Amino acid sequence: MSDERKIAVLTPRARPQGAAHNLQAADRTAATPPPQKETVETPPQTPDAPVEAEPKRAPRKRTTKPESAPTATRVQLAADVTTDLRGRARAAFRHAAFHESVPTFSQFVANALEAEIKRIEKEYNDGAPLRPVTEELPRGRRAGG
Repeated sequence: MSDERKIAVLTPRARPQGAAHNLQAADRTAATPPPQKETVETPPQTPDAPVEAEPKRAPRKRTTKPESAPTATRVQLAADVTTDLRGRARAAFRHAAFHESVPTFSQFVANALEAEIKRIEKEYNDGAPLRPVTEELPRGRRAGG
């Protein structure tokens, strides 16, 4: 190797400006305490001040889950319906959710299905529960219909 080679001295980096300057650990200050919430004092109400009454809503009826729900495993159920029927079902759910405390659309559909099954059992099976069918049902259009 020759002695003629010289290694240039590295110059110090320029200090970043703006928001990047705060990101360097050496430049950070101690953690600032979180801002404290302001307390707002409300003036005491005077007895002669008019009190606005809240509008009264109809009392909500408690709906019960279908009898088989607590022990049954929940599964998905799909059915093709018309756009009109779907829209009416959604509107009925909104009314039921408001007046009867139906928590979800799935619960609404399960309640409606349970009511129709009970009607069919009463009409065609002397009110006795039908045995569940576990095999696949035929799909598509009915043959010869």
